[in-house]
Amino acid sequence: MEKPRDFSVIVGDFNDGFVEIVAEAVAGALDPGQRLFVQGTPEADRILAMADERPVDLFVLFLNNVTFGQWGRELEADSFVKALMLVRHLKSLHRGPVITTAAFPAEFLYEDIALRVGADRFFRMPFEVDVFAEAVRALFPDRARRATDPRPAPLSALRAGSPGFNA
Repeated sequence: MEKPRDFSVIVGDFNDGFVEIVAEAVAGALDPGQRLFVQGTPEADRILAMADERPVDLFVLFLNNVTFGQWGRELEADSFVKALMLVRHLKSLHRGPVITTAAFPAEFLYEDIALRVGADRFFRMPFEVDVFAEAVRALFPDRARRATDPRPAPLSALRAGSPGFNA
């Protein structure tokens, strides 16, 4: 039997409910022969530390919920601009896909800016989970669940090795 491949996701948000929604959407989008590791934190420093600890397949950042400590301290900008700079930093350093989301009155402006700095996708809050899962499938076609696969997403895998996931 083939050993399951790991698929690692870091969610930049403080809300465990949002982390769980992302985890379920990703689990539903991926082929079940993979182990899903999901960690969530709003802290930019911790996001970067986790990314240095193990390879990350996907970053999902709730842009207006990311907090900044050491990283970003010297940037003279508001937290949203720092979050956009974090997207650019993650793309240049880790090169994996970054999905961003935000909940602002002028989201259409933020979407354009997020995509220009390197985000692979942007979702306005609230978003449809099925549309999010389809975006994950499109970003990882070689690891995506086939439309004909009747097996349910292995939700037990969500908790395996996911110390930052508190559902």
